[in-house]
Formats: sequence, C-alpha cells, structure tokens
Amino acid sequence: MFYFTEFLKLHKTFKYVNYKFIGAFGRVRIGKNKSSGASIAIKALKKSEILKNKQGDHILNEIKILNIVDHPYAVKFDGFSQDPRFIYLGLELINGGELFTYLRTNTRLPVDQSRYCLI
Repeated sequence: MFYFTEFLKLHKTFKYVNYKFIGAFGRVRIGKNKSSGASIAIKALKKSEILKNKQGDHILNEIKILNIVDHPYAVKFDGFSQDPRFIYLGLELINGGELFTYLRTNTRLPVDQSRYCLI
C-alpha cells in the first residue's frame, strides 16, 4: 500500500496513458510504469462531490474493504493517497468493466456466466 509521500514518487514512476472511465465522483486513469511497463488503474475521486453527496463514509468503507479483501474475483488494492482536491485509489487494472455496469445494461446473466461468477 502506498501513502502520500510514496504517491508523489508514483507520479514520477507512472505516466498517465488515458482515461478509462468517467464516473459520478471522478475518473479512473490508466498509469503505466515508465521502467517496467506494468499498468495500474488510478481512481481519482473529487472530494467536493463526495462531500456534496454525503458519501464520505461510503468511500472510507470502500477503502477499508478493498484493503482487507483478498480473493481471485475481487480487484487488488494497491493503496491510496490524497491531495487538497482528490482522493486517489491505486487498483489492479482489469479490462472489461464492472459487473454492476453490465447488469444495469443487461439485467441478467446467462446461467453459464452466473455459474462462473459463483464458483
């Protein structure tokens, strides 16, 4: 897990490639390690939007849960940081999107896909 001083080093180590997703509270950007080429998802959440929508407790719970969950079907959490405007979450880069977004669009999973998700 990284903290603010390490996150400053992160900006020197990673270059932002592009935006992956734009959501209600911020953006997810892809960062690429300049030396190794490894990629990471950096979720930048706007503090002003979090406070305006009274989501502070939800964000803190998200960080706590991500920090303790270790499961092959859960995204890996690399750490967090903040500056005056944003909270940054470092996450494993997984292409394909969120299951929640998929279900909002498609309503249901076919049986074979449901079995895969439950195993």
